[in-house]
Amino acid sequence: MLSSSEIRAKIFLTILGKFQWSEPQRHEAIREYLLVTLPNITPDAATRLAELVPALMPKLYEKWISAFVDRLLETIPDAQLQVLVSGGEENDAALCLVFLMFLESARMEAQMEADLREYAAAHATDPDMGDLVAQYLRAKVAELAREARGTVQ
Repeated sequence: MLSSSEIRAKIFLTILGKFQWSEPQRHEAIREYLLVTLPNITPDAATRLAELVPALMPKLYEKWISAFVDRLLETIPDAQLQVLVSGGEENDAALCLVFLMFLESARMEAQMEADLREYAAAHATDPDMGDLVAQYLRAKVAELAREARGTVQ
């Protein structure tokens, strides 16, 4: 039986693992997103722009995941948490799905929007770049939600 701190760590690391990419993978994903969402952009311009987008906010991911873990530990009985963190593809997928549902809540949507605007203001001299990062993140969350729902079914 895992302690609360072990459960917290397991959930945090499982969720965080879904958001970690290497730099080339991150650039390629952003490039693909740009090519799909901006039909008039050239492949070269998409590549250059993707390389300019700053790393996708590990501190914000940590903040959002921590808020999720706090809420989960407050609301889910320990016996159910023990099962959820016991490992395995299905349990990890269920955990990720619950996290994505948490992100889609009205409270977290408002919090994420505020965090992304603050991030954009602090890290981008061009407000459109900050909005582009925010749009990309929203699209990635939606994609992960679809993927998780398909895995869990």
